[in-house]
Parts: sequence; structure tokens; C-alpha cells
Amino acid sequence: MDDLAVAVSPHTLPFEPWNIDEELAVRMGAKYLSRLVRLHLRRRSILMNMLAIEPELHSPTKACGLGAQRELKEKWYMAITLLTPEIKADTETGHIREVVMIHKNDLTCEECIKARDAQLNAVLTEWSMSV
Repeated sequence: MDDLAVAVSPHTLPFEPWNIDEELAVRMGAKYLSRLVRLHLRRRSILMNMLAIEPELHSPTKACGLGAQRELKEKWYMAITLLTPEIKADTETGHIREVVMIHKNDLTCEECIKARDAQLNAVLTEWSMSV
């Protein structure tokens, strides 16, 4: 039965544990209900931890010093703040990208844009592979 539970776990991501009624909870049993809840909590935690890693700053240039690079960090954390209440076990990579890219036109430094895109792509790749 454990092999089956592991195999179907990706398909359970859209089912929010708090929407499971008592009858279904009894049918699932404590063991599998607990595993479902832990899966959801773990996935949310994984994404939060990945998003907490900010893009790396580049070496200061005449056009973009450390002060200007603060904008990159601010935009990153602004996106994380918007995403945080919405994060669920089945949060789609497209939604993450959409929220992070809301302020894409605010950054003008090519190095800052590359750093943001590299970190975003790393998050999206890791998130899409974690189950």
C-alpha cells in the first residue's frame, strides 16, 4: 500500500487537507491523512525556502553600484511577499514566474536581470522536480 501512496502522491497536491471531510478522513486512515498533511506542509516549506534565497549581486559597475542593486533585492522580496499567502502544495511554476516578473521593466541593468532570471529559473526547476 505504501508504494501506491507514493505513486499517487503527486496527484493529491490539488486536494487541500483542510477540505477533507470526516468521512473521507476515516476512509483514508490516520496514517495516510497524516502523510497527506505532511506532504502539503513540506512542499509549502520547500518553496518558501527556495524563494528566500535572493538573486546574487554582481560586481559594482559605473552604471549599477551596490545602491542600485538594492532595487533587485527589493523587487525580489516584494514578489515573495505577494506570493507567500498564495503558496500551496500545487502552486504552478507559471504563477511563480508571473508574480516575480511583475516588475520586470523596473530593472534596467543587464547583470541584475541575469541574476534575477538565474535565481528564478533555479527556483522553478527545483520546484518542478520536487514531489
